[in-house]
This record gives sequence, structure tokens and C-alpha cells, in this order.
Amino acid sequence: MSLHLLDASQMKKLGSLFPRSFGAVFIAATLSFQSFAHVASQDGRKALQGFFYKNPRNMNVGVAHVERFVIDPKEKEPALVSVVVPALHPDVSSQLADLNTRSPNDVWPDRFVMTDGDPSAEMVIIDQSPGSALSLQIDVLIDDMHARGISDTEAVIRELRDHTEDYFHVSKKNLFRGYRSKVIDRKEMDLSPKAQKIFEDFEDKAISGDVWPTPDMRPSLPFEYYFAHPSETLCFHNSILASLILQRFEIPHTMRAGYTSELKPPFETNGHTLIVLEDGRILDPTWNFIKTIKTRSDYKGWIAGREWWWKPYAHFPFLILK
Repeated sequence: MSLHLLDASQMKKLGSLFPRSFGAVFIAATLSFQSFAHVASQDGRKALQGFFYKNPRNMNVGVAHVERFVIDPKEKEPALVSVVVPALHPDVSSQLADLNTRSPNDVWPDRFVMTDGDPSAEMVIIDQSPGSALSLQIDVLIDDMHARGISDTEAVIRELRDHTEDYFHVSKKNLFRGYRSKVIDRKEMDLSPKAQKIFEDFEDKAISGDVWPTPDMRPSLPFEYYFAHPSETLCFHNSILASLILQRFEIPHTMRAGYTSELKPPFETNGHTLIVLEDGRILDPTWNFIKTIKTRSDYKGWIAGREWWWKPYAHFPFLILK
């Protein structure tokens, strides 16, 4: 596939085909068509059209209660982990799925919506359907890996350990490098008082893959946004990209959301997402390590990371777009 930039006249023509705004997060569709401009003109036009017509611009905000734990021996009551995730809406054809109950041989759907769980998290749409801009970007990355002789399972795993973040930050194969739009303003995505009450209402809430809907809606971002804004990437984005590439190479694995702690005072925790390979090893494309799973006898279910211990949530909901 030959790739070239659209010239100014092509850009103007392309821009006239689509809406000029993309919710509160974007300025006049700057990202909407400019970041797609690196792909071949015909494929880029189709990719852009596909995103606007197949994917919702806004998603409903939901709350899920995904884990209950006690770390500090002095604490008698277990802490409840609540996360913000996309919720079902009658106007959007979708179904709920659970990230943390997927099996190593499960295949990602063509289109799905996920968050990193933070209360101010954006709704991220991963559209890897054939011909989409993200699919084209992954094609380019994989072609480059093959050209460098990286194709067998262990070589791919080592490459993702060492360079997944580079694909966003420094890779010359980043099709969206150099294009910018307004960065995410998370203040615009604070929970409303009603949604905050649902988020904080822990009484009688079971740990499950269920999602409690809130009245809030948030703009949805294409995953390609992070190729144009690499400073916005987190472990969540690194793990998604690594997982999509592993799937292309047919390497069984699961992506898992969880949290970390040093398991000593002050027992602070942070959310963290990584990859669990079929043979039980952990691949962490953010902290750049591959380790065989080692658990602690005194803290059941906690797995050794690099300088901390990690535990997957019991559940982590996401939405599959039909």
C-alpha cells in the first residue's frame, strides 16, 4: 500500500465532507481529519467517513464496582474499588463485556469502547475494523516489525516490552505524528453531582460486571488521538496497543486491569493495566518487563511486578459496539 500526504486542496475537499466539531474535546475537527491525513488519500477518506458514521460521538458514563479488598491489617472494613466505564444507551447498539474474564484465545471485536477507570476518564473508541485508520496504523507497525526480522512469538513479546511506548512517542512509523488538536481537558469531564453520588454510593453494591448508569455523557475519542498526543498515553493505552499487535500475530494473551501497591505502609494503591500471556508470564509494556507470575502467600492474589505488587480486579466492564 502506497502512503502519501494529502495536499491542501485535498484536505479542504476532505474536510468539507464531515462535521466541523467533535464535542468539547476537539477544536473545529482539527484532529478529526488532519490526523487522518497521513494515510493514503482514498483509504484515509474511507477511514474518516467510517469513524464518523459507525461510531457514536458521545457515550453514557457508568459506574462499576469491580473489587473489594483489605490491604492494611489495621483496616477492618474492606475498601471498594469503583471505576468509571461506558454505559449502555438505547440509541447505541452495543453490549457489555468484561475485560477481566476474557480467555487468552478471545479475539477483540472490531469496535469497542473502554476507559482507564478514572472518574475523569475519557471514553476511548478502538475501531480496528478493516480499512479503519487504526487498522492502517497497526498494518504499518507490523510491516515494520517484519522488515526488522521480528515475527516469532518471543521476538514480538520482547519488542512490545521494549518499544510499545515508542510507537506513540518516537516511531517514524507513527502515521499521526506531528498533528495536534486541543488536548484533553479532564476538568470538562468531572462527574456531575448526581453521578458523583452514584460513584460514592457503596452500600449494598455487589462486585460484578454490572454497570450503574449515570446521567452524564462524555465525548468519545478515537484511539488514534493518542498517536497524535503521545504525552496523554498511560499504561491503559500501551496495553491496548500491545494487545492489538499480539492479536495480529495470533499470540494468545489477555489484557487485565488491576491495581498496584508496595504492600507496606502507607499501603497506597494505583490503577495499572498490563498483559498476561497464555503461559502465565506478565508482559508489562509500560514498566518494560516480562516476568513469570509469582504470588505472595500473605496477600492472596497479589502478583510480583517490578517495584510493587499487582492484583487484577475481579471485573472490568467495557462496551462492544455492534
